[in-house]
Amino acid sequence: MDWYNSHIEEPIRELVYRLRNDGINTECSCGHRMYVQCQFLDDCETFNIIYNIMCDLKINNYQIIYVETVRNGYKFQGFDIQLPDKRGLYQSEIKWVDNYIENKI
Repeated sequence: MDWYNSHIEEPIRELVYRLRNDGINTECSCGHRMYVQCQFLDDCETFNIIYNIMCDLKINNYQIIYVETVRNGYKFQGFDIQLPDKRGLYQSEIKWVDNYIENKI
């Protein structure tokens, strides 16, 4: 947990830890903007895992935004798990990681 304490911001640290431990690869996260960006796997299994984690952590409000983008013939799939900020608002911007592994179509 030491790595999480030094690299993941507190408001979402436990969520990132649980997601990774349950097999969901997180790419980036932000405690100020209240989101976790993840790689996309099998939708049914992935979203059921996320739902169960959220229930365990008693997180009752969140949204998942799925994105599929094609750039120069390379397919990027991912999603953000967004939690409301203190005002109850969600951020909705996805930023792709520069060193993302490309899957050519």
